Amino acid sequence: MKSDFRGILTWSLFLALILSSITNVILYKKTEAFIANEYSLIDSNGAIVNQLKTIKSEFNKYKGISAKLDETIKTANQKIEEKERNIRLLLSEKKLKEGENKKLIQEIDSIKNKYFDVIDSLLIARGMNKALNETLDLMTDKIDLLNSKLGVASKLKIDNLIVKPLKKSFANKEALTALAKRTTKLKICFDVMDNAARDTEVLDLYIRIISPNAEVLTSGSNLTFVHPDIKQEVSYTLLKTVDYKKEKINVCLNWEETAKYTPGLYIVEVFTKKNKLGTVTFSIK
Repeated sequence: MKSDFRGILTWSLFLALILSSITNVILYKKTEAFIANEYSLIDSNGAIVNQLKTIKSEFNKYKGISAKLDETIKTANQKIEEKERNIRLLLSEKKLKEGENKKLIQEIDSIKNKYFDVIDSLLIARGMNKALNETLDLMTDKIDLLNSKLGVASKLKIDNLIVKPLKKSFANKEALTALAKRTTKLKICFDVMDNAARDTEVLDLYIRIISPNAEVLTSGSNLTFVHPDIKQEVSYTLLKTVDYKKEKINVCLNWEETAKYTPGLYIVEVFTKKNKLGTVTFSIK
C-alpha cells in the first residue's frame, strides 16, 4: 500500500515538473516574442521619426526659390508636423502598434509624394516662365534697338545751311556784303535731305535769327511755336511750309524786315515742331 502511494506521488511530482517546464517554455516564448515585438516597434517608430525629419529637410532645400514654392513647402511642413505630433502622442500613451506604424508610413509617403509632385510642377513652370521671360527680354531689347535705329534713321536732316547778308548795288542788283550798315536782306538757304524711312508729310520749318543782342528778329509778337527742347513757346523769324515726299528739297527764304542791323555775331536756327535740324552763325561788321 505504501509502495503504491509512493508511486502515485512520484508520478504526480514528475507530471507537475513536466507541466511546469512546458509552462515556463511557453511563457519564455511569449516573453521573447513580446520583447522582439517591442524592439521592432521601437525600431519602426525611430525610423518614422527619422523619415519625418528627412522629408522636412528635403522640402526645405527648395525654400527661397519663389513665393509659391515657399507657400507649398510651408503647407507640406505643417502636414508633416501634424503627423509628428500624432506619433508623439501615441508613443507617450504606448498605443502605437505595428499596424498603425504601417498606416502612418503610408500616410507619410503619400504626403511626401503629393507635395514633391507640386514642387516639381512649380519648378517646371518656373523654368518655363524664366525661359519665356528671357525670350521676352531679348525680344524687347531687339525691338528697342530697332526703334532706336529707326528713330535715328527716320530723323529729318538738313545740309548746306548758309546765310548770305545782301546789299543793293548801284545797278539795283543784290550782292554780298560784310557790313551791317549796308545789309538790307538776309538770304537763308539749306537742303532738306532725302530719307526713305520717313513718311510723306507737310512740314512746317521754323527759322530763328538771333541778333548779337540775343533778340530774335521777328515781324510780330504773335509769331511763336513750342520749342522742341525746352517745351516752351518762343518767337520765330520765318516760317516755311514744304510738301516733303522723302526726296531732297532745296529751301531758300529771305528776311527783309530789319531796317538797321547791329554789327556782331548772328545765330540762325532751323526747327520742325519735333526737332532742331541745324544751326549756323555769321558775322557782319
